[in-house]
Amino acid sequence: NQLVREHPDSLRAAQAHFLLAESFNEQKRFAEAAAEYGAYASARSGILDAYALERQGDAYFSATKYVEALNAYNATAVIPRLGDATELQIKIGQTRAALGDYAGALAQYDAIAQSGNDFVRAQMDYLSGSAYKFLGQTDKMNERFLHAVENYPVSYYSYLSLVELVDAGVPVSDL
Repeated sequence: NQLVREHPDSLRAAQAHFLLAESFNEQKRFAEAAAEYGAYASARSGILDAYALERQGDAYFSATKYVEALNAYNATAVIPRLGDATELQIKIGQTRAALGDYAGALAQYDAIAQSGNDFVRAQMDYLSGSAYKFLGQTDKMNERFLHAVENYPVSYYSYLSLVELVDAGVPVSDL
């Protein structure tokens, strides 16, 4: 903190913001972590922005500040990054669900399922089934869980879907 206060424009201060964010995150001081990730992104604009803002969104999500988390995730979604952004898109969907925007979450999950592999599709079926569960739409919930079980049997999310179906008393084929 002293470095950040006494030399706010130095390269080391930017690094200190990131390390403070990581430290706060480990201490489960998520709101403070989010603020430090934001300070890092501001101090080092253009360098690893996508990753710093995503971590900021993660910290906000953990602090149950879902609007701020969604804003951070949406901001990072438009910044170029290496590799696949599927995980980020899933976080956006989960944040929408946490905000009670189940229609937005379901649309997000369906879009992700179109481009993902079978493991991602199984996860999207599970998350969609969970959203329908919160909406009280048990027929659609069971349909999505059953789809995961029948089409992606080796996925962990298919197992979770199976558990949901068994808990709900839905008959499931042994095959």
